[in-house]
Amino acid sequence: MEITQRIFDLLKARHKSKAELARYLGIRPTTVTEWDTKGKKPSVEYISRISEFLGVSCDYLLTGKETISKATTIEMPKTFLSENEEEMLELFSQLTEHQQSKLIGRIEYMVEENQKNNLQENVG
Repeated sequence: MEITQRIFDLLKARHKSKAELARYLGIRPTTVTEWDTKGKKPSVEYISRISEFLGVSCDYLLTGKETISKATTIEMPKTFLSENEEEMLELFSQLTEHQQSKLIGRIEYMVEENQKNNLQENVG
């Protein structure tokens, strides 16, 4: 499958239009249409932005396959973490492994104490 076919399949799957893609790229809608009707391919300078717009990697856009190298890091979407949780993770990542283990132990202790207090409050 050609890159243009992947682009238009992804546009359809994501309910996006050629005009929306053109606006995102800052080009004329007719340019995007020409990729479809005249078999032209997008310029290399647009590949990264197209993949960003469509929510896929450049690798997928170019080859149809996802490749993950050992150096790739996957970030958790920030919508799942509160600001405090993000700050905790940032600080935690700066600690040595030994310090991280000690901190985990302290947190586990605090959670246990909190659970004990909650039980006492519910009983009393």
